[in-house]
Amino acid sequence: MTDALRQWVADQTGLAAIWMHPDAPRPARPYAALQVTNSERIGRAWTGAPGTDGNAPIEFDRDVTVSVQIYGSSASHDPRQAFGIAEDLRDSLELTSVRAGLAEDGWSFRGVELLTDAPELLDTTWEPRAVFDVRFGTRKALVDDLGLIETVEVTGMFNGVGPEETSLSLLQVSSSPLSLLEIVDDGEEFLLDVRQLLGSVRGYQKTATLR
Repeated sequence: MTDALRQWVADQTGLAAIWMHPDAPRPARPYAALQVTNSERIGRAWTGAPGTDGNAPIEFDRDVTVSVQIYGSSASHDPRQAFGIAEDLRDSLELTSVRAGLAEDGWSFRGVELLTDAPELLDTTWEPRAVFDVRFGTRKALVDDLGLIETVEVTGMFNGVGPEETSLSLLQVSSSPLSLLEIVDDGEEFLLDVRQLLGSVRGYQKTATLR
């Protein structure tokens, strides 16, 4: 997913774009480098009702800050070359086409920080470099496998429904795998609150296991 950010830099600058601190030699200048410097959770996570497979969806929003560094050409005598490339890259985030492309990959532009001309001294030579941070919003999705109760064997009467021993087979989870179940009894479907069931019969035995 983050490769869409690297591709945005490469497409807009025409430079080789890499992630910072690779276990490999640096490319020849000029080039661009990116680094995710922080990721902040925004608000509380949303948790959906589990489905018939016992899986509950969870989603939450994040603000991610990405540091972008542009290294100027070693053949250029213009100390502002890196700054100019970085300025054009930063301003490309105002283009509808660029924002739409990033949004397709799950990134929403939030804002950009101060662009800084920050040359580095490499041995006895100044290396042109410009740096800025940009903030994006994104959403992460998880799945929580809560499991299911598949079969419950009950000894006793429940709401006047018998026989003395009734096999209750799970069809669907309606709110929580451990609270509200849709069951079948002698071919008739009805909703069953497990807590009510356990408080209404003389004894019970859970024969299914949680997956």
